Amino acid sequence: RPIDVTVRLGPLPEGALVARTVGALPLVLVAARSLLGRRPPPTTLDEVTRLPAVAFRVPGAAQRYPWPLLVGGAQRLVSPDAAPIESDSIDTVASLARAGAGVALVPRHLVHAELTSGKLVALLPQLVGAGPPVSVCYAARQLVPRRVRAVIDHLVATLPAHCEMPRRKR
Repeated sequence: RPIDVTVRLGPLPEGALVARTVGALPLVLVAARSLLGRRPPPTTLDEVTRLPAVAFRVPGAAQRYPWPLLVGGAQRLVSPDAAPIESDSIDTVASLARAGAGVALVPRHLVHAELTSGKLVALLPQLVGAGPPVSVCYAARQLVPRRVRAVIDHLVATLPAHCEMPRRKR
């Protein structure tokens, strides 16, 4: 049975889908309090790169997913070189960061509870850029059933609020 609606992260494939991009996945660079010990959190990219990292490898790709960081006002893709651990499961990367295995760049929604409780610390929030685009996709057809249109309209209306990066403190 065909799928009526899907939410896709990342670039869209060529095909017969209609796609409405609603934002970008908010990312956060995190470290466990246990990794930082009694030190204050790092305040520069150089300090962060001295810590061990847990890298995300896109499934089926030969390279790590780079960290999109805003360096000097421009987005730069930084690859965590000191990453003794990598996984093609972003949930595993988040779990390893929670366990103190290393610094990781993960979707904010995966670690929201730990950031709120203080178990994880957000590092360099002023440098973290947005992640991959978030799109609502559905099959191109003349008549979209009302129930499918209702789901599409709901997702297009509500997902942008979840795709916003947190406001930066000035």
